[in-house]
Amino acid sequence: MASRSITDVKSQITEGSKVCFVSGKFNVVHPGHLRLFRHAKEICDHLVVAVYPDHWSPEILLPLADRLEGVRSNIWVDDVFVLSESIESAIINLRPHVVLKGKEHQSLKNIEEDPLDSYGGVLRFAGGQLGLSSSDLLHAEQGYLHNFTQHTTGYLRRHQISINDLRLQIEAMREVRTLVIGDLIIDRYIDCEPIGMSAEDPTVVVSPIAEKQFVGGAGVVASHAKCLGKNASLVSIRGDDKAGEFALDQLEKIGVSAYVSCDSERPTTFKTRYRARNQTLLRVNDFRDHQINNHLAEHLQSQILDVLPEVDVVVFSDFSYGLLTTSLVNKVIEAGRKRNIILAGDSQSSSQVGDVTKFHDVSLLTPTEKEARLAVRDNNIGLVGISQRLREITRAEHVPITLGGEGVFLHHAGIRVDSAEDDRVPALNKNPVDVSGAGDAFLVSTAMCLASGADIWKAMYIGSVASACQVSRIGNNPLTTEDILRQLSV
Repeated sequence: MASRSITDVKSQITEGSKVCFVSGKFNVVHPGHLRLFRHAKEICDHLVVAVYPDHWSPEILLPLADRLEGVRSNIWVDDVFVLSESIESAIINLRPHVVLKGKEHQSLKNIEEDPLDSYGGVLRFAGGQLGLSSSDLLHAEQGYLHNFTQHTTGYLRRHQISINDLRLQIEAMREVRTLVIGDLIIDRYIDCEPIGMSAEDPTVVVSPIAEKQFVGGAGVVASHAKCLGKNASLVSIRGDDKAGEFALDQLEKIGVSAYVSCDSERPTTFKTRYRARNQTLLRVNDFRDHQINNHLAEHLQSQILDVLPEVDVVVFSDFSYGLLTTSLVNKVIEAGRKRNIILAGDSQSSSQVGDVTKFHDVSLLTPTEKEARLAVRDNNIGLVGISQRLREITRAEHVPITLGGEGVFLHHAGIRVDSAEDDRVPALNKNPVDVSGAGDAFLVSTAMCLASGADIWKAMYIGSVASACQVSRIGNNPLTTEDILRQLSV
């Protein structure tokens, strides 16, 4: 399709329409852009997007034709043209009612202000409304289910990754030694047959027909690590109960070296999910979330420091049940950094409130968007702004943000202070069977990939494949190397 001019664009705008103008590099159209485009159509009738030419900036990584196609394929964009003049001149020529930018630009001097003031236009800023439905994403992604590599050809090409590169990296992960520190959980699934509605009150009535238990939390993270790597150790706590004994028995069968101390002050955390026809109806959590006592914390710290010389990566799997105290985390991070160990962490904030900022100076943080927004205390700023702030607060090297059905987004700082790169891996399983455990699989596999020598782009992709495999089945069964390799052969 030939490039359009501003004159062409103006001729297609219906008289009386309110016009919004957005401009950018658009190396990849990620969820932050999608939210900006959607907001533009909420406040205006006609969205015009200007794409910078190839010579505009050294941060432009893709040919103009690819970037134009990425923007054109979006359902909210009405017109696209190549910016062949200055932004100020384009605004004067087009005379949009609104110029829309991301909220990360709100505190800066913006060159759009003067030309807008000259005729009465306005500059607005939009941030990050959480969540987009799958139908709101690029047309090219609709209907995708199985073929991971075909679906992500653009991502792989942008980062010069071949399928063989991925296979070799996954094989390299077999030599990684992992230590997992965090909360041990037992997940119980009760499958039910729906009976109907109660005649006495508006209650759904079900009848249990089958039950199965899995080791979850930090336990399944360690199990993934053992099945994907050379060996894995787990430092955690359990209650003096049958659930704790079950966890130890299962971890031993998998081959995890379990340093799991008994804490008589709490039961083993137990989560029960009642499900019917592949849908979760109710989850009941039996837990205590008070901090562990100082004596137990010192004992765990001693165990960790004993194991640390024999590992390549440490993964903090925090479900906010009191094990990972600030003092313990600080001491482990300090010891790990002295040994140049890859450090990775996440603090879950789904049914409880965690704080991912406790993991400072680490190699990898993998928060959900909700967890990241809680950490920076901002529910309005865009994804780029969240990433920048979270890296500033934690001094973490890599902060991919997981977005559920939107995939994984990364704002990656460049070599120069003023350079950065944004990209995302789209969700690789559009029909998940059970989404619990997706974040655990992504966290540990991405961390292990980094420990095996991969860059963040390759590690994030392999982590996404691992996550897609995990959500394709019920319960926390450990992933194997063969599981992930099999998907790369589809």
